[in-house]
Amino acid sequence: MKGSLIRIEELKDIVIAADLMTDRVVSLPAYANLEEALHLFESFHISCIPVTEPENRKSVLGILKKYDLLQAYQEKVLKNRILSTS
Repeated sequence: MKGSLIRIEELKDIVIAADLMTDRVVSLPAYANLEEALHLFESFHISCIPVTEPENRKSVLGILKKYDLLQAYQEKVLKNRILSTS
C-alpha cells in the first residue's frame, strides 16, 4: 500500500482534472422525469448527470447519480408491489 501512495503522490503534479475531464457535458433540467434521465445514462454511458435550472442550463443545482435513480426506481416498484397485494 505504501508503494501505491508514493506513486499517487508523484502523479499530483503530472495529472490534473482538466487532463481527465470530458468537455462534452450532458445535463438534465430539474423538471425532467426519471425516464429521460435513464435514457441519458444509457445513451452516453455515464454514471452522473448535472441537474440544471430550466431557464439557465449553465446553473447547476446538483448531481443525479445513476445508482440513486435505480435505487429510487427499485423502492417505488417494491412499494407498488406491497400496496397491490394488501
